[in-house]
Amino acid sequence: MPFLTDTSVCTWNTGTGFSKGVTCSDGYVDYVSMNFVNLTGTFPWEISLLQGLITFDLLQNNVSGPLPSQLSTLTKLEHFNMLGNKLSGRLPRTLSSTLKSHTLSYNLFTGNIPVSLPTSIRSVQYVDIENNKFTGGVPAAFGQLANLDVFEFGWNDLIGSVDAFLCNDILRRWDTLEADCEQVKCSCCTSCCKDGGPLYCNPM
Repeated sequence: MPFLTDTSVCTWNTGTGFSKGVTCSDGYVDYVSMNFVNLTGTFPWEISLLQGLITFDLLQNNVSGPLPSQLSTLTKLEHFNMLGNKLSGRLPRTLSSTLKSHTLSYNLFTGNIPVSLPTSIRSVQYVDIENNKFTGGVPAAFGQLANLDVFEFGWNDLIGSVDAFLCNDILRRWDTLEADCEQVKCSCCTSCCKDGGPLYCNPM
């Protein structure tokens, strides 16, 4: 990638492989996909300036630091994937309201999941925050997300019960609902995990 040059970012699309680079629509960046390219450094808040951004995918890199709160200003962002990086700190209280899929698994996040987070992503269908260091309980507002059908939050340090808000609707059918069932009571989970990774997750 021709970083820090006068080459337009709209020409960074390689068009091949799993990491396609950057694409633009009407001159605005709408797609960033740089997977497995060993990106380093902290997550730049300037990503929030890309107001046409729809997909942001940096799977399996070495990006560190916290997520900037400015991401909530991205009014077109639908897909956000930072799986397998080194992000840390606490989650922002809000994220983009247009998100459909949100993947932060295999990072180093800590602290409670903000109770305001689920209400800011009401259109989300897919949330994967497994394998971090989250503590406390799962916010009840996740149960109000009508479109959410994949929710993976295992391999954290979460506690409590989710039955009252994730398992209370007999008509709801989860594609995937995954928890550490030794620590979190989840009678409707599709799979339960134990310490040790994905090989220790068993269907219910």
